[in-house]
Parts: sequence; structure tokens; C-alpha cells
Amino acid sequence: MNASPQLQQGTNSGCLRIAVIDTGVDEDQMNPGALAGAVTIRPTPDGGCAVDCEAGDPVGHGTAVVRAMADRTGLPVHSVGLADWTAAGSATQLARAITWCLESGIQVINISAGSTCPSVGSMLTPICARAAAAGVIIVAAEHNDGLVSYPAHLPSVIGVRGGRIHGDNTYHYCPGQPIECVARGDAQRLQWRQGKQVFVGGSSFAAPRITAIVAGLKRQHPEAGIDEIRALLRQGAAPLMDPAPASVTAWNWPAPPLPPIHRVALYPYTKEMHALVRFQDLVPFQVSGIADPPGRGQVGADAGQVIGAEHFGTPVCGRLAAAVEGAEALVLGYLRQLGTLRGRDLHRECLTLAIKNHLHVFSFEPLPAELYGDLLDAARAQGLRFSWPSVSIQQARQILAGRVAHGPVDRPVLGVFGTSASQGKFTLQLALRRRFLQQGYRIAQVGTEHHAALFGMDFVFPMGHGSTVAPDVSCYPELLDRVMRRICVERQPDLLMVGAQSGTVPFDRNDHRTLTLATLAFLLGTKPDACILVVNAIDPEGYIEDTIAGLRSVGQTEVIALAVSDRGKVFEERHGRSWTRQQPTGAAELAETLDHLEARFRLPAVQITSAAGVSRLCAAAVQHFSHNDGEEMPWKKSA
Repeated sequence: MNASPQLQQGTNSGCLRIAVIDTGVDEDQMNPGALAGAVTIRPTPDGGCAVDCEAGDPVGHGTAVVRAMADRTGLPVHSVGLADWTAAGSATQLARAITWCLESGIQVINISAGSTCPSVGSMLTPICARAAAAGVIIVAAEHNDGLVSYPAHLPSVIGVRGGRIHGDNTYHYCPGQPIECVARGDAQRLQWRQGKQVFVGGSSFAAPRITAIVAGLKRQHPEAGIDEIRALLRQGAAPLMDPAPASVTAWNWPAPPLPPIHRVALYPYTKEMHALVRFQDLVPFQVSGIADPPGRGQVGADAGQVIGAEHFGTPVCGRLAAAVEGAEALVLGYLRQLGTLRGRDLHRECLTLAIKNHLHVFSFEPLPAELYGDLLDAARAQGLRFSWPSVSIQQARQILAGRVAHGPVDRPVLGVFGTSASQGKFTLQLALRRRFLQQGYRIAQVGTEHHAALFGMDFVFPMGHGSTVAPDVSCYPELLDRVMRRICVERQPDLLMVGAQSGTVPFDRNDHRTLTLATLAFLLGTKPDACILVVNAIDPEGYIEDTIAGLRSVGQTEVIALAVSDRGKVFEERHGRSWTRQQPTGAAELAETLDHLEARFRLPAVQITSAAGVSRLCAAAVQHFSHNDGEEMPWKKSA
């Protein structure tokens, strides 16, 4: 083995010594004085490593990291290149590179490379512990897919994850977690080899941001060890949200929305309630009564026929008191606006009726104690459960504060996304759920409609109309990622389904009403492997193309089919105002629309309430997630 070259060109003994272990460096891309020196670790035929005093970067990744580090710290940086990280002895190269840094007096090391192999972790554990004991701070990037990776997950290393962080020097600190820092890791302009500049993101380029901050802390506190540096990082971090109370120690799944019951009443009979009638077989209770305000044209009609479904056998009542007879629970839809129009507090009226008739209540809208505390107390005294769906700040704290003990999302994820609101996306999700269950698959599901809890979905994230998701949209990706991981571990599903709200990409980026930040955050958090896109017959083809491209580029997911509602949208404009209204679509017109979509986009196109269409979508998903030889893997039937 060659003798280890020590720090050479540009080294100033009074300067903090920083090294980047990566693919090397292209010296021509560095500013004058920014490179302190360069060595390359090469594998030798005998299984060892040689340390050569030369620069070079056959990839470009190392050049980007070294340049970013030098620019951010204003200090010369030493490059330690790994000649072939893909080789069988790559872990040995990395171990030798860290050893070389210790021998050369390096004080801060950035590693934007690693391995998911536990044996690599075992090899690196003692040397990283030795570095920490010597006061050398190692900062390492986590695997971009969130997999356990080494050395980032070692206790003697500061692990970094990339995230969408606003502010160049802003970062979050998560104490007690293997990956404790989150820094900006979205696509950013970086200097590559041979004069190229590229837009690229990932944990690899979040790590240098934290390393630069650590370097600044080491200059201020030269004797600080890893524990002191961690404490200082925690002090300087931007909180994800207000600090959690000390009593928060674990995250518990939400309780069931209602206790075991057999009969429920619905009020009012709006589109959100239609699913409870159309998919009566998917809920654990019978809809025994339905009420709706007179004047809307539904009173007296059969509930199924109102929505164009089969005869249901329950007429819509004009009086709620009649609808709740024989019921055990009352499901309340969106009442606030209806009550405002009528000058009444409909929530108070309905809750009072529920207590009088000893009914549990599930409300789409919150029932705050400052408005209904007396009724909530009365319900508790009777042993009644009054509940509503929400993701509170407290729950988000619990989810984000816990250690990431779960592995990756290793089950196929199917998403349902759309081009606008009011398309029937939730109807489609329930139709797919029904069909997959009939075929014997174990389905897990994250729902974004308020009443998703009533269908037994595994996690409810009510971010649509009347959203009760309290955390900021910037928290959605990590919240949902953790939820998805836990579902995979605890449910072991054959398929995980997720469904978004509203449109996916802005129809007009100059109109704030069409911005889709929540949907894009949901997409980034759930990371579907394949999507079904719900479109409108009046959607411009260019907008459908843009949505497909957006799903592919932002979510890195493939659209495998299109779905269209049986209720078309008509665009109207009068007196300078424009809007869309829904109207039934004729069979011939719908068939023509589906044929045109299939020919134009070369994707299956179906109508969302068609049994044959839903079966076709399920078959497309099974085929997409199966091997080419026809074996249904990684799907495994659970029945």
C-alpha cells in the first residue's frame, strides 16, 4: 500500500480542515484557492486500497459537492475521491478514506455516498466511532429513498435528509432520530465536471449545507465534540412547528370514528353522502334514514334513484327527526354554510337532537368546545361519541417526533389524481377498493375525504373542501411518508391506494384559485408508483398532457389509465363571470369521449361508475405491478 499523502497544496495550518469523500474532483471547476488538495483511494488486486496523490472525477457528483462546500464555507476543501464506489471493495475504500482523513488532521468530513448493506455499517461503525472520539465530525447523506444507509444512520455520524426547505441556510433538526438534520435537497444548479452545470437534487446536496454549518460551528468552538455540535445544531434549527409538549412520547392511530353500531342516519343528502349509499357494502353499518332540507327537490325520492344508482329502499325525508328514528348514530355533512344561509346554528340543533335520541355523531366539520362545550359534556355524560376527522398539530408532532423505526414503503402504491375538483375521484377509489377486495387482495388506503374514516381507511388526511389538516402544507410530505411506512409494516397490504383532491397542476399559474400546493405536497408524500388520472370531457388536451407530464416529472409516477365521470361539465359565462356546472352525459356522447381519449393518449379510458370500466382499471393496475412473465409479484393474494 502506498504511503498516505498528507494535506498539501493550499493548506493553511491555522485553517479549519474540511474534506469531502466522494467521486473525486475536477480541479478546473474550482475557484482559485478553493481546493486544499486531492487524493484518490483505489482498490488493489489484493483486496486492499492505495492512496494516490491525484485529482480526477469520472462522474461529476464529487465535483458538485466539493464546489458547493468550498463556496458555502469560504474555506479550502480537500477532496478524497473513491475510484470505484460500485466495486465489491467499495466499503473498504470508504473505510480507508475516513482513516486517511483522521491521519491527515481533517476536522470535518462530508460523505455524500453510502450503502444500504448492513455489513458495510458493521465495517464503518468502529472507525466512525473513533472519529467522533477524536472530535472529528462526520456528516453523511441518507439514501434518497429513505432506506437505512451507512454511514448516515450510524450513531457517531450526523445524518442528513434532503427536503424542500425555504431559505438557503435554513434547516430542521430532529433530536433522537438516526437522520437528525433536514436541509434543502430539491433540484438546484450545481457545477459538474468538464464545465457543465446541472439541476439536480437529493440528500447528497443537502449534506454539504449541514457540513458547512458544522464547519462554522467548529471554527467558533474548536474543541466541540459531536455532542456539543448536535446541541448547537439544535439551537440554530428552524422548527418544523411549535415544540411538542414533553408529555408527547408516542404516536397512536386515531380511534374509530364511531363505536360498533348497526344503523345510521345522514343529513343533509349532499354529494359527500352519496358514497355511503352507493357503497353501502363497504361500511360496517346500514343507512337507515336520510334527511335533506325541503326545496332542494330530493324529499320523497328514493335515495338511490336520486344519484342514478339502483333502488335503495330508503326515501329522503324532509324532517331530520323522522330520519333518525331507529338509528344509533347521526352523520352530519357540511352544515355551516347551509346554516348561515338560513340564519340558524344547524350544528347545535342537530347535536341537541342527537343527545335527545341518544345518538353518536360523526361530523364532517369540527365541533369546537368554545361553541358546543355544553353539548359535548352532555354527550360524554351519556356515553356518546361525538367525533370529526382532523390531523391536528398535536398529532403531527407525535408523528414527526418519533424515531423512524419503519422500513421503506415496499408495497405497490396506486394513486388517483385529477385535473379539477368535483370529478368523482373518491367514488372511483371506493369502486377500486370494492373490486380489489372481491378479487382477494388486502388493501390499505389513505383517504383525503372527511368520511374516509367511515369506510375503514387506514389513515384519513382530510385536506380537501373544509380541510381539517392543521399543519402547514410544507409538513405534508414527511407526515405522509411516515404514515405510509407504518401502514406497510402494520398492515402488510398487497396494495396501498391513495387519492388526492382537486387538480394536480395549476390550470392557470396566474390565478391563485387554481394553484395546487396541497395536491403536489400529497403527491410528494405518498409517492405513488402508478396513477389513474380522472379528467373532464371539457378539459383542453394540452392541460391533460401537462397533468400527465407533471405527475411524471414531479411525482416520478406513470399514468396508466384515464377515468371520466358520467356527469359532464359545461362551461358558462355571463356578465363577465364564468363557471362550470354539471349535467348528465348521454351514453353515445360518453362513448365518443372515451374513444377519443384512448386514441389521443394511448391509455385505457373508462367511465368511473361502470363496473366493466372499474374491472378494466384493476386489470391495468395488476398488469402494471406484475412481472412480464405474468406472475403476480410483488403482489401476493391474501385470500
